[in-house]
Amino acid sequence: MSVGCRANSECPRDTACLNTRCVKPCDCGEHTECYVIDHRPICTCLPGYQGNPNLGCYEVGCTQDEECPQDKMCHSGVCINPCSVNDPCAISAECYPEQHRAKCRCPPGLEGDPFLECRLVGCRSNSECPTTKACLNRKCVDPCLYNNECAPNAVCHVFQHMTYCHCPLDMPFGDPVVMCKDAPPIADPPKPKCLVDADCPSKRACIDEYCVNPCHTLNPCDETAQCDVTDSLPVRTMICICVEGSVRTDEGTCKEVEIPISPGCQANSECPEEEACINRLCRTPCDCGPYSECEVMNHHPVCTCQVGYQGNPDISCFPIGCQQDSDCEDHQACYDGVCANPCLVNDPCATNAECYAEGHQAHCRCPSGLQGDGYVECLIVGCRANSECPSDRACINTQCVDPCLFDNPCAPNAECINKDHQALCRCPPGTFGDPSQQCLPVPQPDCVSDTDCPSQHACINEKCVNPCKVLEPCHENTECQVIDTIPVRTMICICPDGMVTEIGGECKHVPVIKPICEVNSECPSDKACFTNFCKDPCQCGANANCEIVEHHPLCTCKRGYEGDPEIGCYEIGCYGTDDCPTTHVCRNGQCAPVCGPNNEPCGRDAICQGVEHEAVCYCPPGSQGNPRTQCLAIGCVSDDACPDDRSCINQRCESPCALDPCVKPAECQVFGHTPDCPCPPGFNRTLDNGCEMIIVGCRTDGDCPSQTACINEKCIDPCSLEPCTENTECRMIDTIPVRTIACECLPGYQGDALDKCIPSKQL
Repeated sequence: MSVGCRANSECPRDTACLNTRCVKPCDCGEHTECYVIDHRPICTCLPGYQGNPNLGCYEVGCTQDEECPQDKMCHSGVCINPCSVNDPCAISAECYPEQHRAKCRCPPGLEGDPFLECRLVGCRSNSECPTTKACLNRKCVDPCLYNNECAPNAVCHVFQHMTYCHCPLDMPFGDPVVMCKDAPPIADPPKPKCLVDADCPSKRACIDEYCVNPCHTLNPCDETAQCDVTDSLPVRTMICICVEGSVRTDEGTCKEVEIPISPGCQANSECPEEEACINRLCRTPCDCGPYSECEVMNHHPVCTCQVGYQGNPDISCFPIGCQQDSDCEDHQACYDGVCANPCLVNDPCATNAECYAEGHQAHCRCPSGLQGDGYVECLIVGCRANSECPSDRACINTQCVDPCLFDNPCAPNAECINKDHQALCRCPPGTFGDPSQQCLPVPQPDCVSDTDCPSQHACINEKCVNPCKVLEPCHENTECQVIDTIPVRTMICICPDGMVTEIGGECKHVPVIKPICEVNSECPSDKACFTNFCKDPCQCGANANCEIVEHHPLCTCKRGYEGDPEIGCYEIGCYGTDDCPTTHVCRNGQCAPVCGPNNEPCGRDAICQGVEHEAVCYCPPGSQGNPRTQCLAIGCVSDDACPDDRSCINQRCESPCALDPCVKPAECQVFGHTPDCPCPPGFNRTLDNGCEMIIVGCRTDGDCPSQTACINEKCIDPCSLEPCTENTECRMIDTIPVRTIACECLPGYQGDALDKCIPSKQL
């Protein structure tokens, strides 16, 4: 007997509250059965039937096509998608069922005969393409294939010709640009996310006051079936569907229907090396753009532009000849009958400005975070809050700077990206894990075809790998890219801007572009190579000096100034204490730190900190005593009684680094009471807790790991050359394309970091 109700929780779990009554919420299609779990209906096809149980199921057996739905055909007594039986379409076309038969059509943005070849539609602007395509290289293409900035586990989609990122249904939380997560962020204090299913987005139900996927939470279907959520109201409906080619048994499981295998191939390995298995037929996988050449390597196509042509060979290549600027792309101009980027012919910009081509001319602008005249000089933007900086810059020390360069919080093999004034970490494609700690390689899954592999990977020798790295199809001075075409991945060999394909696949500079340099060693000792031009590499902050060491800028504060020379230095002189930073005091007309070089005026083992122009002394965690005289370690029985950076040694909380467990140049650090011996940049750890130098060849700083630079064709730490004077700290800053070195006086010292730093009390 039904009872009055206001919410599902007031009803038995096999009913739901509908119109203030506890009733069965079932509303499935014909030839289905329904059962209820946690107030929500689950629809399944009856044994011997198949289809969508929310709409209606049909009997499995058949003798003719008319006994099947319009999008199925009768094959060997079973209703099945005709495209699964015989796909007659070209590689670039799509197969769709209609009137019990497999038919072919060209996807949006392509045109031609879908049985032979579908070609990209020509265009000049995005407005000439479908809203799901963008105009690149004069062709309408999917921009997600060429400009995907989403996290590896996010989904890229196109709206109004632009790429956007969203998290998939099985991982709906997190930032789709950084990392998608399965669990919702925990609020403090927790607040109900929902009260009824109608409060939740599509494919979600309200369970325990959270919007979750009921298929994952309730797990109503057998593991052989596929669970889907229907957006019914007031309660969501779950349906258990047997995938294409299988049928539900009396036990509720899905059993694959045995269909006679058509003659042909099942995998690429069954075809000659110059062909691929496409729609169960061995045929050429080539589908390159116009004026391109295709070579097949290990069943995969490699596209390159024909000799004398340039562009993206997967989309379209075009000749380099011209008579006037209008014959060239908007970002190129006509020079002696050749289309070339004007920035590569003559770069008129300042050292730290960027050159961009528009309207067939070279223009200069200051990069994000800088301001000024791009033709003369770009200076770091001053600020007081993040809101005064571009979204990819943060306000640090009153300057708009790249937060990734200032303080990179990411693991060495993770990517640091700037978003909303913050440095965010994400693991690169092909890896997973916590990007702030370590990104681990994704276990390579076994595969049969390229469609089994993640983005930018192909199935070679039953492993998902990057075909560009394994096959190395391109010349060493070209760039190899993987295009996520299906069913076979395509590799393209692209010449850098200003170069054109020559015989043999090598890229040569367009005649009018004569690069002055390619590496720093080809420039004078006081210059560095920027975009093939020798320029002054100095980009130090305000009131800083710059010297050149091995083509790399060395920044120090001018005499009478201190601070971070890479960002900006401030004047030491003062009239009163209020003119100084809160960690300094005005002494003899100069700002001096309140904490001296020997931890003065604090006692032994105490910590000195400048607060409101005064020295504040305190004992560190794990010790006690008078911080003005001496701090003593607190007695202990185990490590748990000590701070994380101390261990219980002889019943005292002491630093385990005092026992010298490391071998130079490793430096001892303590994590969780345990000493660790991390190696400096350019070194690998050895079994005896020591370090050995990594021998890495290089041509530019970009070829080297973080915190190292390319000097004499080797990646080394420039600070190992000891460019700074005594009582200083040498820092390496990962600026591009040339690394920057900064020298600063140690805390409690002042002076010229290139000449001499002396204790502040002696000034």
